[in-house]
Amino acid sequence: MGRKRSVLSACLLLLVVLVIGAAVIWNAPTPYRSGGSLPGLARIDPPFGVRFYGVSALGRDSAWVVGDAGVVLHYDGTGWSRHDAGTTLQLNAVCAVDPSHVWVVGSRGFAALFDGRSWRAVPTGVDRELTAVSALDPEHVWAVGWGGIVLFFDGERWSTERLDVAVLRGVHVVDRTEVWAVGDSGLLYRYDGDRWARRPSGTDMELTAVAAAPGAPQAVGLEGTILTVDGTSARVTRDGNTTFRGVARRGDSRWAVGFSKPLWMHRESLVLKASGDGPWLTVPAPEGLYPTAISVADDGSVFVAGLGGVCVAR
Repeated sequence: MGRKRSVLSACLLLLVVLVIGAAVIWNAPTPYRSGGSLPGLARIDPPFGVRFYGVSALGRDSAWVVGDAGVVLHYDGTGWSRHDAGTTLQLNAVCAVDPSHVWVVGSRGFAALFDGRSWRAVPTGVDRELTAVSALDPEHVWAVGWGGIVLFFDGERWSTERLDVAVLRGVHVVDRTEVWAVGDSGLLYRYDGDRWARRPSGTDMELTAVAAAPGAPQAVGLEGTILTVDGTSARVTRDGNTTFRGVARRGDSRWAVGFSKPLWMHRESLVLKASGDGPWLTVPAPEGLYPTAISVADDGSVFVAGLGGVCVAR
């Protein structure tokens, strides 16, 4: 009887410790400043209950999202239309160059192109997961994925090479002589128009996405990692509690999106914005969004896709 009481007391003590620890974590101050003056995100959820992994916006009245089961949706400023890209595979990324050149990539090396009227699959010659796609114009398109795969489309066909990394998770093209890719173990690569070369990142944490201005890539990753490169110097910040999944930049503005680690079956959506060299500020985000990707159009429109829907900055 005494032993049972001791075991019960120990269990109760452990429960109290866990509750107190959770409360401390839950109420820990965020490393980011409040951006209360920034406009929040408004839901424009499509009538399809799937998780979304990629978004690409051309403007306030034209945005594309992709996700589970081959779902491709287009937003025209007032509502959604569904497109058939010819697959039920998971689609991980989308890149819209213009209304007549929209790329999607996903599982088993799948890639498809929308020409403004219809979709057609464009064989890649690989069967690995493709995680990201970025296009400069119709003749300069890059995609990356598992196995360190890098694909290049020249307007007619894909060519393939492999980098020394298990998984590449993000790619962004600045121009024909500057393309950035990121992946596992903090690996950062730059293509200079001739070859890919590894660049120092200052972190060994998995990087999940990258967006770049000339000579200045911004990457995000696990454990709240935000990597800023300026010329030859790299600066890394971490909060340890956030899984960043998407990053974007346009002009002087930088954006990062993700969600916190699960705590008592709850995750907190996180959308950040920074201007110039200023601090990262939190942008109010709807409950349950769990952002996975962000796109900022030339007109400044901001679209965020997530496991729990799609939002736009009003």
